[in-house]
Amino acid sequence: MKILLADDHDLFRAGLGMVLGELEADTQLLQAASLTDAIECALAEPDLDLALLDLNMPAMNGNAGLQQFRTQFPQVPVHRIRLG
Repeated sequence: MKILLADDHDLFRAGLGMVLGELEADTQLLQAASLTDAIECALAEPDLDLALLDLNMPAMNGNAGLQQFRTQFPQVPVHRIRLG
C-alpha cells in the first residue's frame, strides 16, 4: 500500500506515519509539507493508494486545494485531515 501523507507539521507526520506504517508490512509512506509538494509527489508516484491531506497547510487554501488535488488525481482516494 502506498500512502501520501501531506501536513505541514513534522511531528504530526512523524506520529501518524508510525501508525500508518503498522497497517501492512509493505506500506510505503510518502510525505509532503505543502500542497505543492503533495502534487509533485503524486506526479512522481502515479500508483498511490491513498492521499491524506491537511486542509490548513501552505498552498492548500482549504477545500479549494482539496478539490485541486482531486481534479488532478481523480484515481487517488483522498481523505482530508483537520487539526484543531
